[in-house]
Amino acid sequence: MFPRSPLPPLVSPEKEKGLPEVVLASVYMAEADVPPPQEMVRLINYCEQNGQHIIVATDSNAHHPLWGMELANDRGKSLTEYLFTTNLQMLNKGKVPTSINKRCRTITVLTLVSEQAVSLVKNWHVSEEASFSDHRWIRFTLQTATKEHQPKRNPRKTDRKIYIQKLNQNLRGPVKAERLLDTTQIETQVRELTINILNSYNSACPLTNSAPRQGQHWWGPELERLRRKVKRRFNRAMNTCADVDWENYKTAKTKLKKCIQTTS
Repeated sequence: MFPRSPLPPLVSPEKEKGLPEVVLASVYMAEADVPPPQEMVRLINYCEQNGQHIIVATDSNAHHPLWGMELANDRGKSLTEYLFTTNLQMLNKGKVPTSINKRCRTITVLTLVSEQAVSLVKNWHVSEEASFSDHRWIRFTLQTATKEHQPKRNPRKTDRKIYIQKLNQNLRGPVKAERLLDTTQIETQVRELTINILNSYNSACPLTNSAPRQGQHWWGPELERLRRKVKRRFNRAMNTCADVDWENYKTAKTKLKKCIQTTS
């Protein structure tokens, strides 16, 4: 997750135009280790020292009332003590469980954000949609500064007839060698010829806006049908907690996953 060798200095976000650079980190905190992982600590320290925005999504396997659990375990206490030494803020809201388990509904998936990046994150929520994991998806929108699309010319679509016609109109006539007495006259003639060529080309090949790229073209009706089926069975399993409903959900989820792998 973080290189062993020292990193080069980062450009301060305030000096850049548009969206500042944001570090996105995914961290798993194994139950056998005491949180936080040293790799995460090094990454956060580096970002704080260089004024870098950072968003950490982590499965902490830790319990604490700070993020909605009724009781705190040792892992939760250790992680909380560390978080109080950083400038990270927690985006988890409410007591919606992040796990998908009929026996134990816990909140262990956390979203940690540096103070500078809090304003960039919008609409944080625990998704009700079924996932391919034993945890629910955490969804949010990262506010970006959209880049205006610049129109371009496509040389392959140049109208050659218009180009030749415009060029003939722009050129006053053939240049006679005896009229070019010095380098200044040569440069003048070359400059005028270049301008005429460019003007003729611009007339024959106007600026156009390219069509936006299409999204997931591989996602067809069959995948959409299976996705809705998984969602229905997931909701039923969460409501009834019956073994048969959980098995039906797992079967539908496996079928959708295989279909995605063979289609994409």
